[in-house]
Amino acid sequence: MGALESLTELLLDYSTSIKEIPEWRRMKNLKILSLVGCTSLNKFSFIGCSTSAIELSLVDNHFNSLIELDLSSTAIGVLPDSIGYMKKLKVLKLCQCPLRKIPSAIKMLEKLEQLEAGGVGRPELEEIHSDIGKLPNLKKLVFVGNEIPAIPQLPESLITLTIESFLLNKMPDVSNLLNLRNLNLNISFKHPFKLDADPSSWGIERLRMLEVLNLKCSDISTSSFDLFLLSELKELQFQCRNLQCLPRLPMNLSSLRIRYCNRIKTTNDISHLKALSRLEIRGCKELTEIEGLEGLENLRTLDLCLLPSVKLPDLTSLKKLKLKKIYLCSFHSLIEIPDYPNLLETPETGFCRRLEKPFRSIELQESRSFSSHESSLQKTY
Repeated sequence: MGALESLTELLLDYSTSIKEIPEWRRMKNLKILSLVGCTSLNKFSFIGCSTSAIELSLVDNHFNSLIELDLSSTAIGVLPDSIGYMKKLKVLKLCQCPLRKIPSAIKMLEKLEQLEAGGVGRPELEEIHSDIGKLPNLKKLVFVGNEIPAIPQLPESLITLTIESFLLNKMPDVSNLLNLRNLNLNISFKHPFKLDADPSSWGIERLRMLEVLNLKCSDISTSSFDLFLLSELKELQFQCRNLQCLPRLPMNLSSLRIRYCNRIKTTNDISHLKALSRLEIRGCKELTEIEGLEGLENLRTLDLCLLPSVKLPDLTSLKKLKLKKIYLCSFHSLIEIPDYPNLLETPETGFCRRLEKPFRSIELQESRSFSSHESSLQKTY
């Protein structure tokens, strides 16, 4: 393999029989190396030097032309300091491999734009060196690991950030990420009863460029953080089991999803969300009121499911809206659905036991069966 001087891409994905890659001494033009799913791979010997099991060896700067490296689903468990030799590396993927820490040498990858690490079902990521904050061009960062205790300060260049960890010791501070557009947090804390899980201290309110926010955290109970000034925010999802009420919401939202927020009793008035086109509320056991629904003049999709305590508004008051899709599930008091002239699909109504007159329009497309919809719900959750 060492004589392939003109080779620029080497894709060995899912080559499950590969245990060792021999020397690569003359591959000076290699740009992309992908080893996804090479589950037996446990040795890299780029110039013939022997490496110990489950070790990646990068020596003598023979890979300074590489721009993308994907080691996902391999047996590589150690990322050595010599990773810093890859001066032109832009994409590094280390998902679903038994990597336990991101070393300090990561700071040497000055051109790195995308880093994905961690995964479920294998020994998990435990440590992220603080030097990761020194990567000046990093745009996308994904960390997945149940045992990550702390998130260090991250580089201001980030545009997309995803963190999944269920044993955090302290809250992540994202207040310096002023260029962030997409934030996905699926987190909980190691000692939630010793921690005031107040998102206002995370700095989310300062992210004025944020367009997408997905927040899943069962330890959040207060709504002292304020999202009203996030004028660029278009998509918002909450899945916070103990959240008692929603924060103030920005006017330009186009999609709002509230899932399994079991302690919320009211949405407060959402009639100011004039740009909202999709509203989804599911599994909020104590929710009794959805206030301002009739004021959502651009609403196209309404999805209300598993809300045992909610009192539905007068559905006839929604006829002036531009609704095209309606999903209603488990409303035992629902008797009739009015005719909505703009609907593109038949309203889906599952487990609405008293429903006698589901719809009157005759030009609607044939309804999908509720069983298939329920199946999709189960897959989603």
